[in-house]
Amino acid sequence: MIRDVEINDAVWIHELNSFELGFRADYTFTKERLAHLLSKPEQHFIQGYEHNGKLVGYIHAQLYETLYDKPLANILALVVSEDNQGLGIGRLLIEALYGSAKEKGLAGIRINSGLYRENAHQYYEYMGFTKAENQMRYLKLFDDTQQ
Repeated sequence: MIRDVEINDAVWIHELNSFELGFRADYTFTKERLAHLLSKPEQHFIQGYEHNGKLVGYIHAQLYETLYDKPLANILALVVSEDNQGLGIGRLLIEALYGSAKEKGLAGIRINSGLYRENAHQYYEYMGFTKAENQMRYLKLFDDTQQ
């Protein structure tokens, strides 16, 4: 079932981030970030899919507003555990975001994805997203943190 994510879900989110996405932040960091983001519901959409008492997937999107275009929902994370992929959970999470974004009057949804995530790219196209051919991502970090 799809539901709002709660602070107690930090353990499952940490597990999904570590094993499915390869992000190795420690659990305490994940829990602190989740608490911070949950305190800003007007800016963040975070829902999960629970199966047998465990969060097996989640979607996190943020309000994306610019001076040059209509507001969008920007997907920052979409992950489903490997054991539960292919069951329609990702589709349900995207549809939940789509409904919420539409209800809030947003113009659509955007997502960035690593070049190496070819299966994810195919999935996004299957879900109706179109590839923006004219963008690259750049970072300039302020410390030794690796992205």
